[in-house]
Amino acid sequence: MQELNCVRIFKKRDRYLFVAGLFLILLVSGPLLRAQLPPAYFRSPVDFPIELAGSFAELRGSHFHSGIDIKTGGRSGRNVYAVADGFVSRIKVSPFGFGKALYIEHPNGYTSVYAHLSRFSEPMASYVKEMQYRKKSFAIDLYLTPHRFEVKKGDILAKSGNSGSSSGPHLHFEIRKTAGQEPVNPQRLGIAVEDHRAPQILELLVYGPSSFPQSYHLRKGEAGYVLANKENILEVPAGRVAFGIRVIDRMDKNSGKLGVYLSRVEAGGRVIFEWRGDRFSFSESRYANAHMDYALKKKEGKLVERLFKLPGDRLSMYGSLLDDGRLTLAPGETMPVLIVVQDASGNESRLSFKVNGLATRRQARLRPKSKRMLPGQASYFESGAFRIIIPEGALYDSIYFHFSVDSPKHKEGRMSPLFRIHDPGDPLHKKAVINILQSDFPESLKKRAVAVRVEDDERNYYTGEWSGPVFIFRTREFGNYYLSVDSTAPEIEKPAFPESPRPGDLLSIGIEDEESGIDKYSAYLDGRWWLMEYDYKKKRLTGTLPEFLKTGEHVIRVSVSDKAGNRNEKIYKLKINKQ
Repeated sequence: MQELNCVRIFKKRDRYLFVAGLFLILLVSGPLLRAQLPPAYFRSPVDFPIELAGSFAELRGSHFHSGIDIKTGGRSGRNVYAVADGFVSRIKVSPFGFGKALYIEHPNGYTSVYAHLSRFSEPMASYVKEMQYRKKSFAIDLYLTPHRFEVKKGDILAKSGNSGSSSGPHLHFEIRKTAGQEPVNPQRLGIAVEDHRAPQILELLVYGPSSFPQSYHLRKGEAGYVLANKENILEVPAGRVAFGIRVIDRMDKNSGKLGVYLSRVEAGGRVIFEWRGDRFSFSESRYANAHMDYALKKKEGKLVERLFKLPGDRLSMYGSLLDDGRLTLAPGETMPVLIVVQDASGNESRLSFKVNGLATRRQARLRPKSKRMLPGQASYFESGAFRIIIPEGALYDSIYFHFSVDSPKHKEGRMSPLFRIHDPGDPLHKKAVINILQSDFPESLKKRAVAVRVEDDERNYYTGEWSGPVFIFRTREFGNYYLSVDSTAPEIEKPAFPESPRPGDLLSIGIEDEESGIDKYSAYLDGRWWLMEYDYKKKRLTGTLPEFLKTGEHVIRVSVSDKAGNRNEKIYKLKINKQ
C-alpha cells in the first residue's frame, strides 16, 4: 500500500511524472534489469581458471545446453564453491540427468545450480543420507526452507564428479532466474572465461526450392570468411532462399568444440535474422530440434544451425526477424549478405558474399500422394491396424506423411508386422500417440508387451497399455516399429567382494537389462534397507558396508525390476572377519 500511495502522490505533481514513470518501470521490469549485475556479484564456482567443455545454449541431442560445463582436469574431487550468499533451496540425487546436484537461491533473484557432483559437504551430506534411508531410495529430490542450509559466497559446497548422465568428470554450472527457473548465460552475469579465439565457420548451406540444402565450401580471407570461388558470388534460383551454417567455437587452450552465443544475417544492409544465447525456458528447450537441421544430423551426423525460423518454431531466443530470416530474390537481382557469429566472450567471425537470383523456367511441383500435416494443427492418420494421433504443435514444419507395413511378423522377435512410420529425419516436439491393433496377441504375454523402434542396429523399447486388442504407446520419434515381448528379467552379477571385507569397504554389484531397461532396484543387508548408488553408465550398484556390522556372516538381498515388470532377486552371503 505504501508503494501505491507513493505513486498517487507523484501523479498529483506534474513535475514528478517522469520520476513516477521510471519508478513503475523499475517495479515491472526489475527481473530484466537484474541481468545487468556488477561483475563482482558472482564469483567463480571453482578455484582455477575456467576451461569449458560445453557452452550455454549449445545444441545438444534434443535440447539446448542449460549451463556451462567446466573442465576439472579429467578427475573428480575438485572443490565446488558457492558463487554468492544464499541458501540451499534444493538437493537432488538421481542415477540420471544431473546426478548429485545442489541449487542455491540468492537474494538478487537468481539461483545457481551445481551438477554431476561426487559428494556434498557436511552437514548436507549427512542430511541427504538420512533422508535416503527414511525414504528408502537412492534417488531423492528435496526442497528446503531458507534457514536449513545458509551459505556464504566462497563456501565449499561439494566435490566435483561424474554422477548422473555425465560422460566424463566435470562441473555443470547454471545460473537461473529464480522466478520460473529460466537458465541464463553465466558468462553474461560475470562468470569470467578467458577466451580470445573467434568461432570457426566451417560450411555454408543454402535452402531453396529443393528438398535438401546445397552445401558450399568456404575459405578465410583478410576480412573474414568468403566463398571458396574467386568471384565470391552465390548463384541460386530466384525466389525465396535461406541460409544455415556449420560452426564451432574453441577456447584459447581448448580443442573441444563449443557452441556460439550469437548468429546474425544481414542482407542488403538489413538484419533479417538474429539468434542470441542469453536465456531460454526449459519448456522451449526442445525447439533445438527446429533450430538445427535435424534431418541432416540424423542422416550425415552434421550439426547445422538454421539461420531462419521454421513455422512451428516457438523459440524465444530469436531477435530481429524479417520474413522469418528468408530472403526473396528477383531474377537477375544481386544482393550482399553478411553472416556474423560471436561467442560469449565477444570474439567474432564474419562471412560475406553476394547472392544472385537466376531466372529459371517455372516447373510444376509434384505433390506426393500422401497426407499433408501442418505444424499448427493436430493430425490423424489411420490405415488397417495402425493409427497415429499427432497433437497440435508437435510439428515444426509441414510434412507429407507416408506409411507402409512390412510383413511377416514373428521375425526377430516380432509379435506384429513392422510399421514404417514416416521419416525419422522429421522431429516431433510433442509425443504422438500410436495405436496398434493386434487381435492375436497372447493374453498371457500382454503384461510384458513393448513397442520396439529399429534404427540401424539399435533397438529402443517403449512400454504402453492395452485397451482390449489395441496396444497404445507414445513416442517423439518417427521410424520403424513393431510389437514384441520383454520376458527377460534383469541380470544381477555376483558382488565384487574385497578379499577380507570390513565395515567401511565398498561393495559393487553389476545389474543390467538390455531390453526395456532398469526401472527399480533395492538392496537389503540383514533384512535392513541398504543404501546403494546406481551408476547406469557402468551398470553397477555400489554401497559402503555399514560401520555397525559385526564379525560373522551377513546376508545381502538384491532385487531388480525392468520397465516391463520382469523381476530378479539374488541372495548373497558376506562374511566379516575379525576387526
